[in-house]
Amino acid sequence: MTRLHLISSAPARTRTADQIESVRKAARWAESAGHEALLIGPEPSAVDSWALAQVVLANTSRLVPVVSVQPAVEHPYTVARRIATLHELHGRAPHLEFGTRAAASELPALGDSASSEERRGRLLEFGRTVRALLSTSEPVEFEGQHYRLSRPPALSAIPERQQ
Repeated sequence: MTRLHLISSAPARTRTADQIESVRKAARWAESAGHEALLIGPEPSAVDSWALAQVVLANTSRLVPVVSVQPAVEHPYTVARRIATLHELHGRAPHLEFGTRAAASELPALGDSASSEERRGRLLEFGRTVRALLSTSEPVEFEGQHYRLSRPPALSAIPERQQ
């Protein structure tokens, strides 16, 4: 039998207080409606997506935030460390939505001139690197085309079913 996963999307706001309260309300509503996850979108916002993930976890008991990550602006170790920390605090690990696209002006403004094909390759390697970091409590050695890890401090491993 195929299982249907219900995922809501958090509202985007421009003012910090408005956005935090909107996400808090959306998380509570989504959980009460039986949804499993709440997407914290990639749109520019006054509030960091990881802070909003914390709001979701702190205000629900089962709902999991889905955080959009952009490999052009975040390193896999930083993302894995955030996931491990939130898992330690709440017993639930955020899920990730990987994206290669951004507003036409966003990537050049961040110094990213990679082609679409290069961005897709970086995205795949990013995902493999994050998974490797969260699959063990031992330091990880990794050398890819886009990322290199030389045994950074180990993170708390997250059980496979929660990754």
